[in-house]
Amino acid sequence: MRNAGRKVLALVLAGLMMLPLAACRKQQPGAANAESLPAAMTVSDSLQEAGTKTPSAQTGEEFHWERVQTPLPDGKETLRALTVFAEATIVCTHKQLFALENGSWNELSVPDDFSYGNALCEDADGGFWLLYTTTETSLAIARYSADFSVQETVKTPCGNQDQLYFQLLKTDGGFYLLSQERLFRVDESGTTTAQYIDDTGDGRYFASIAEVNGTLCVLAPTVFDDLERSYDELRQLDPVTLEETAVLLEGQGLCGMGTDAEGRLVLSRAADLFAFDPESGEETEILRWNALDTAAITGVFQPSADGWLCMDDSEAVTELRRVPGPASERKVLTLAILADIGDETAAMQMVQDFNQSGTELRLEATVYSETQEENTLDFLRTQIMAGDAPDLFCFVSSGYHERPIAPQKVCMDLLTLPDFEVTPDELLPGLYDALTQEGGLYELPLTVMLETFLAPSDLIAEPSVTMQELEAVRQKAGEDFVPFESWNTPDNLFWLSIPLYLSKYVDRETGTCSFETQEFYDFLLWCKTWGGDGSPRNTDEDEKAILHYQQLSYVSSLCGMRLMTKENLGYPDGYTYAGIPNEDTCGTMMSITLSLGVSGSCRNEAGAAEFLTFCRGYELRGIPADLARLQAEIDAQKATGQEDDLDVRNVISPEDAEKFYALLEQKPVLKNQDDALVDILCEEAAPYFAGDMDEKTAAQAMQARTKLLLLEQVG
Repeated sequence: MRNAGRKVLALVLAGLMMLPLAACRKQQPGAANAESLPAAMTVSDSLQEAGTKTPSAQTGEEFHWERVQTPLPDGKETLRALTVFAEATIVCTHKQLFALENGSWNELSVPDDFSYGNALCEDADGGFWLLYTTTETSLAIARYSADFSVQETVKTPCGNQDQLYFQLLKTDGGFYLLSQERLFRVDESGTTTAQYIDDTGDGRYFASIAEVNGTLCVLAPTVFDDLERSYDELRQLDPVTLEETAVLLEGQGLCGMGTDAEGRLVLSRAADLFAFDPESGEETEILRWNALDTAAITGVFQPSADGWLCMDDSEAVTELRRVPGPASERKVLTLAILADIGDETAAMQMVQDFNQSGTELRLEATVYSETQEENTLDFLRTQIMAGDAPDLFCFVSSGYHERPIAPQKVCMDLLTLPDFEVTPDELLPGLYDALTQEGGLYELPLTVMLETFLAPSDLIAEPSVTMQELEAVRQKAGEDFVPFESWNTPDNLFWLSIPLYLSKYVDRETGTCSFETQEFYDFLLWCKTWGGDGSPRNTDEDEKAILHYQQLSYVSSLCGMRLMTKENLGYPDGYTYAGIPNEDTCGTMMSITLSLGVSGSCRNEAGAAEFLTFCRGYELRGIPADLARLQAEIDAQKATGQEDDLDVRNVISPEDAEKFYALLEQKPVLKNQDDALVDILCEEAAPYFAGDMDEKTAAQAMQARTKLLLLEQVG
């Protein structure tokens, strides 16, 4: 049932685009044990500590990896392509070509018909090749000799010229040209001999190609389909015909690819860079990104003398360089990031910036997700129960589901953490109390998401509305209006509403529930009566709904709200955050989208406190849970002076800010605290909404299953 609700919401989100977007010591409370953890979790291979002596496979000598950057010459345009030739690094910006030799930049000549550069590659026979767009907007390939002069040019008519080609690869008898959607093989005269086009329409794109031992590989990174995840793929192609012959890897969050000096295929993913043998499927770890204080590098990797050149910065040449000797010694804290692949980016960037802040600590982060073969949540659970928990936890959520591991089961009470303090007034209204359990605070919220309903202020003037008030509003609005948009079916309305009622009908302290009441029967009937018919969201003006679903995920969601509700929803007199109609709360729900916790077995509590303090002041994209930071971000985007039709769309008006603060003062209900219970209730309500049973029978089934769940959870 919950999944069905999410799919319905996916349809809604497209319509919402017309609105602004918006880790050893004595175990403490919250420390992990076999009884307190959910059944089964999986953690990765052990993390390499900073300063670990790593022997070279070739020489046996110690070395470590460094990310070295060389800025482009002052005033030069965005970096477009890199390659290595002899002792030089060849660099192509949008309009110019350079050679970087011994730290010095030398500008190179370009062909007479050069308009802008696309890609570079080395020639095994000496020299290098430049793929560029001509002044006639066609594609051409120029060969440069050892003295950096143009020797020949080959024009090619392949593909649509509106495609941005970003990789060139020399092969026997010709070249490969890659854009996000197209791969072409051309001969040395520029004639197309084969093509591979992804026209599935699923949003997938190409990131890089590599040829190893006669095997051609193309990397298609992670993409999404509505709210359902589709996975990255490493595909094997016939090097001559470009026909797909196999999928070698998938679902690992692969994001970059290339070769090394030994001719091995190398791949990048969230945690590491590794070598991969297409024939045997064997993986060999090369380095871990957290050891370099960086998030995973994406795109094309080209071998250099001591490592790889990478397109990691638009204003600098980036090299992953192997450096003799061990890395500097720093105290290490481990961090487990619980996130779906693709959702960990902000957390990884936060870790990177902390490591580069001058601290004496190093945070080593590992992402755990059910959508990968290694480092699964089951593996993490196993490690925790074995007494090998990380020092810190980072919980990342879309806001639509419960965290897979409850913070209070694995984290210590932050109120007992030395050198760290958080008070109720520092967080959004009511959030501190909502997160406090038995007097303890087991996570530090950083960002939140709000779900509410918008209503025209001439019909609903004050935040929140009861079910009785909505009935009066509907009568006032007239027969042309329906309460909710048509997509919001009885099933979905129940799914959206039931979290508001859990505390009313379920008592966890006593392990009891009370669904078999007239009040709950009336609630079921209300959902069935007022829910929509399930038709797609109507963008015409034929359907007039009093309440419109609104998701607030970013501070920027508030920009232009007054204007957008007027123009797109037809609210001439302004809008109100009405919430979901109910009897006891404001009806707006809040979800924690990013939070931190300290393990009950953390090895360095002072270091953990330092990291949490750093993160409280860190700028993230979500709505800040810290009240002062929220106010600062809203003030930064507030309208100043006279608003016009252009500016008002990109700023937060004082009126919009005031309405949002008023909404927060209503203390939204904290959502996603028990998805297992919500799932049960939705499953048992479905037959009632389908007309297969009456409300009393449905409530009886909910009562029975909830009792069993409470027996398992509470005892």
